[in-house]
Amino acid sequence: MSDETRAAERLALASDICTALTTEVLNRITGPFQPFLHEVAKPHPGQIRSAANIRTLLHGSGLARPYTRSSVRSALSTAATRPAT
Repeated sequence: MSDETRAAERLALASDICTALTTEVLNRITGPFQPFLHEVAKPHPGQIRSAANIRTLLHGSGLARPYTRSSVRSALSTAATRPAT
């Protein structure tokens, strides 16, 4: 594995960690990281891996919340702040 590939993998992991931390700090929902959205609806290998990493990081979090109808608007406002990858 090249140095560039290792650096890209570290950067992707750092991005997943930042996303999980942001989800907790803003007390957001975990629904956007559920497997169906990434493994079925938009099956891209990197996206599947990233969502799985974020779910693992958020597992047992007392700050991130499960999906509820009232939390959808909150999730959309957070999603709008993320850059497209």
